[in-house]
This record gives sequence, structure tokens and C-alpha cells, in this order.
Amino acid sequence: MGFLLYTEALADLKKIKHRHGGMPTDRDLQGAAKALIRLRSTFKMDLQQFSSGNILGLTTKAALKTKDSFFLGRFAYMNGHLAEAEKW
Repeated sequence: MGFLLYTEALADLKKIKHRHGGMPTDRDLQGAAKALIRLRSTFKMDLQQFSSGNILGLTTKAALKTKDSFFLGRFAYMNGHLAEAEKW
């Protein structure tokens, strides 16, 4: 049963790679993290609202999951943005 799920997951990854030209690299993810942290900080957005997808009063479906917020906080910390890391 586990092997079947594994092969299905690999097939799904191949479809995504083919459809979108590849998977995001670490550099892509770090660039996105930097941009999100800078965006929230520059416009002094409420972190709770920002994380739930409310961008300056505009409700979107771009909500962050717990692991996303953890990644952003860790990224901020690792890059010396301690005050921002603490907020995340």
C-alpha cells in the first residue's frame, strides 16, 4: 500500500514539473520569504490579518499555514531580523 502511494506522489510531482516548468528551488523559496517579510514590515500590517489572507482590508485566499509562519519566522531569525522573527 505504501509503495502505491509513493508512486502516485511521484507521478503527481512529474505532472507539476511538466506543467509549471519545474519545482521551486531553495533560492525561490528564500526570495518569496524575504518578500513577504519585507511587505508585512514595510506596510506595518497586522500579522494575524496578514497570515489569514487579509491584505490591507482585502480578503484573499492566500492564508498562511502554521508551518508557513514558522518558516518565515525562522528565515527572519536566520537573517538577523530578530524583531520581525519574534512577531512571526
